[in-house]
Amino acid sequence: SLLEGESLQQRARPGDIMAREIDYGKLMHSAMRGLIQEVLTDVRDKGLPGAHHFFITFDTTHPEARLAAWLRDRYPTEMTVVMQHWFDNLEVNDDGFGVTRSGWGGCGQPQPPTTCAASCDDGNPCTTDSCVDGRCKNEPSADGSTCGTQTGCTARVCMAGACVNQDRCDDMDPCTTDRCFEGECFNDPIFEGGTCDNGKQCVDGVCEEGECVDSLMFPTGPCDDGDNCTQMDMCELGMCTGIPLELEIEAKIDGQDMARRAKGCAFNFTAQVTTNCKGSLVVEWDFGDGFRGGGTNTSHAYLQIGSYTATAKVRCGACDTEATDSVVAKVSPEIVLDNVTPVGETRLGQDTTIHYSVRSIDGSGFDSVRAEIVNKSGETVFTRNGLPSAPGSHTTVWADGQWVGGAHGGAFANPNENPHRIEVIGTVAGCEDKDSRDHDTKLVIEFDVEDKLSNAPTTASFSAGLRDVGDALKVVLKDGMTETVFSGAQLAITGAMDEEKHVVVDQPGLNTLPDAAYEVRIRDLRDTIGNFADDDGNPDNGIQEPSFNLELR
Repeated sequence: SLLEGESLQQRARPGDIMAREIDYGKLMHSAMRGLIQEVLTDVRDKGLPGAHHFFITFDTTHPEARLAAWLRDRYPTEMTVVMQHWFDNLEVNDDGFGVTRSGWGGCGQPQPPTTCAASCDDGNPCTTDSCVDGRCKNEPSADGSTCGTQTGCTARVCMAGACVNQDRCDDMDPCTTDRCFEGECFNDPIFEGGTCDNGKQCVDGVCEEGECVDSLMFPTGPCDDGDNCTQMDMCELGMCTGIPLELEIEAKIDGQDMARRAKGCAFNFTAQVTTNCKGSLVVEWDFGDGFRGGGTNTSHAYLQIGSYTATAKVRCGACDTEATDSVVAKVSPEIVLDNVTPVGETRLGQDTTIHYSVRSIDGSGFDSVRAEIVNKSGETVFTRNGLPSAPGSHTTVWADGQWVGGAHGGAFANPNENPHRIEVIGTVAGCEDKDSRDHDTKLVIEFDVEDKLSNAPTTASFSAGLRDVGDALKVVLKDGMTETVFSGAQLAITGAMDEEKHVVVDQPGLNTLPDAAYEVRIRDLRDTIGNFADDDGNPDNGIQEPSFNLELR
């Protein structure tokens, strides 16, 4: 049934993934924040009463926590301040609160230490070590600073805070040839007109009067113009130039231009890019259903049947150039569990009909369809394969509420495992779509009692039919030596005639029985009322304990 004010459109089906939920945790957190704000506002206006005080603990590792270095060393993870007598300027708003400490327990504000606990020497010759406010500082030395003993043609210098070897013979002059001989450096001048490195890709350098100058020789060949948005850069007349960058992309879905899978099954998307991009390639996917992805290899599952165009786009870094390609995803079929009858619950011994539909956008069906029943423990206890898989509406029957096949052949569904989950599952191309709903089962015992001697004259030895049968019947479930008995008010007895009654046992105790094989017996109290269900011809012995077997799993 619908709640007051609720419409059919508002009622979420079990399969709706966007069903609304109430975030109780968030609501409780919001209420607690409001409580704290109200208390702090009262303290701001009226002060702290009596011996009340607050412990304020905060995270000293938070990026917005500002502390002196020595104080952060003393409290590396968190710090607690007691607010009671010495505080000023308590401010409270919707975002938080602030308070100014005007004293530290009457002892004055603590001062930073003047010495460091240990030596600040970090053993690195390329740092300047010092103690500031009780905290060690190790500042990197300037690049090129001497940090070791010079040996022959090699010097030890600081670079980026590390002590490294440096060739002492390099005079940084492109018109000399630098060499080391027997521990001494030699810088031999390059002959007049000899080539030198002028730092240019497309213009040769020559030495003239000891200086490296541009020549009139323009080499050809590949170069790098420094522009990530060009390709095929070549030297031409002393200039390095390239042509605008070109991108090509080929998109595939499951290795094809078009693929079909059932709803909820993931497609595999690939993008092959051809380019001379010098920067980083960025591949983006628009799957056509409001969702996006990225990368040359990705996957996506659609939640509704239909035909979707997925587009892959590639670009090179920040360049304006881009390329796109598209593929088509056909999402079909889907399987829908329409309803289960009887509605609400299944009585053991009665059929449950499962109604389902196969929906398709292109006439395609599933390769196979099956129904499964799963108990509360997650055990699949009923499977029926080979169900109709073509588009349309179909039914299958959970016969007598029994398990079928395998280890549970002929056993009844134990109501103690409620609720059972009924599932219909369609398989196509190796993937599955399913729909499910919870459904209760219930154990009810029913039988008829007939007075075989109802036509006999009423005498002192026979009662008038079955008028008092409710005082004489017992329904007993035997599990070995253990008996579970139902009688008296636990039996619902109906029937207008004294000669025939219908008896129903519909009790919670029936639906909490453990898994077992039971013998169900129907007994009377022997000779206290008229003879009924008497099949052996003896008019004096009442019911002969008729029984049947019931196995619950």
